[in-house]
Amino acid sequence: MRGRFLQILHVNGNHWITVSNINCRSGVQVFDSISDENISDNTICQICSIVRTPRRSIKIELINVCKQSRIKDCGLYAMAYATTLYDCEMPHTKDYIQSELRNHLYNCLQRSTALPFPSVHRHLEPGQVVKKEIPVIVHCSCRLPETPTIRMIECTNCDVWFHEMCEVINPKAWDGESYAWLCSKCYRKRKEQL
Repeated sequence: MRGRFLQILHVNGNHWITVSNINCRSGVQVFDSISDENISDNTICQICSIVRTPRRSIKIELINVCKQSRIKDCGLYAMAYATTLYDCEMPHTKDYIQSELRNHLYNCLQRSTALPFPSVHRHLEPGQVVKKEIPVIVHCSCRLPETPTIRMIECTNCDVWFHEMCEVINPKAWDGESYAWLCSKCYRKRKEQL
């Protein structure tokens, strides 16, 4: 992905979060109405698949935002965070009025408009905005991180690691270290040189 983005993600089968690189110098910010301490490996993979950075890593920042108190309001908060970002403001500066969010969203949908969600100002010191930074090393042509359930192999020419489903890998490459495996990019370069 090139340029700025704003995305609401469905994660862990039952939760909604907002992710964006708007107002983020390097990386991606996560706005989560339940947790600002951890995100799942699956969520990290979703973020990496959106960003597809050419760099070797992505910095994910978990932002200290207003939290929900009712169990089923994460979608409302994800919409509120996204609307706030769209309006060129930062969600960490808002304390959303939870009792008014559902009616507000309903009225916006009825009118086919996106208005700012009801909130009051919330003040955080600069050091309190980012709750946690997660550096994520990405690999392969897919630009996703390593996952424990997928085998990876290193190209002997460019030293980049690749997932087994992203490249054509000779079965002999898995047998031992003596096999010199080349990724498709390095293989094409070598073939052109012959």
